[in-house]
Amino acid sequence: MRSSSSLRSLCTGAALFVASTMSSRAEDGGEGQGCPRADLIVTTTPAPAQAAARVQDHLALKAALPPAADVVMIGDSLVRGWELQWARAAFAEARIWNLGIGGDKVQNVLWRLRDLPLSSLRPRRVVLLAGTNNLASDNQACAIAAGIAEIVRTIATAWPDARLDVIGIPPRGDAFSSRNATRLEANRLIRDVAQRAGARYVDADAALIRAGPPAYRQDKLHFTELAYRILGNLLKDPH
Repeated sequence: MRSSSSLRSLCTGAALFVASTMSSRAEDGGEGQGCPRADLIVTTTPAPAQAAARVQDHLALKAALPPAADVVMIGDSLVRGWELQWARAAFAEARIWNLGIGGDKVQNVLWRLRDLPLSSLRPRRVVLLAGTNNLASDNQACAIAAGIAEIVRTIATAWPDARLDVIGIPPRGDAFSSRNATRLEANRLIRDVAQRAGARYVDADAALIRAGPPAYRQDKLHFTELAYRILGNLLKDPH
């Protein structure tokens, strides 16, 4: 197992690599060729949700911090909807803490993590699924990945010994085509972030597309139980 300092170094490097590489591309070829600085500022600056109800959801989670957790699940409504009985398909009898909040973008997840007393927990595994709401806000793929890199760095700093699984942004919309070019590019970069950080990237695209409409609710964004079962199977420890 890597030391705490080496894990922190890897994750810090991942975040800096994404941000600096995309910033330099923007300088070399203009905003259309790389990552706009404004987008990077938006996605990598911790920011609370701009809705009091969602901030209240965060405060409620903070007040209900468990004394212990084996698995922590972090993200937006796709994580919030992951019911405990479905999560156990991947994590058996583990103590699971669900930190998903609907509507969160990567910068909101980052703010929430930095506002929580994470050091009081020592999870064995952490699952991260975020970014789909940034697609809806038309953030650049490179900026979404830079935000994910900041989240990964925060997780590694708080829980250096935990195994991290980073799930790619799932397909969405009619024929799974909504904002798909940006989504695929973001996932390519997120895969790089995960690999550089020593985390596992989980690609659910093929399984979700093969399952088709039954894996999604009517909005073609949120998951049914079938989709969560698929994710659970992908997250099962291969060792």
